[in-house]
Amino acid sequence: MREHLIPIGEVAQSFGIAASTLRYYEDEGLLSARSRTGGKRWYGQRELRRLALIRMYTETGMTLEQVRSFIETDTTSEQFSTVLADQVSTLEAQIAAATRAKLILEHHLTCRQERPMQCPWLLEQLDKRVEAALDFKLT
Repeated sequence: MREHLIPIGEVAQSFGIAASTLRYYEDEGLLSARSRTGGKRWYGQRELRRLALIRMYTETGMTLEQVRSFIETDTTSEQFSTVLADQVSTLEAQIAAATRAKLILEHHLTCRQERPMQCPWLLEQLDKRVEAALDFKLT
């Protein structure tokens, strides 16, 4: 039985990416088309799984080089775990920064101060940042 192949345009649309992204992945050696017919690239189940894997890891913030190291080599579970633990730490820092940013924005949305730049909470936050930056307390 012949495998069903999907043309590059449909694959790109299904994954919500540009066809140029698929060609870039090919240029980088991360992905290859099953066949080329009539000037079109065609992908089978194996290539679609690999693309899903690439997208899954890049959505976690991993670089294409990190993704390549997992899918191109005989990575041990220890090496895999080290990279993943580093990425989890990076994501935790990004989440903390996003949470702080969200609190600031939410405060501004609910602040009753008529002049937002005179908000006592904002001024207090600014003083804390200045103190932390200068590593001493202002008197």
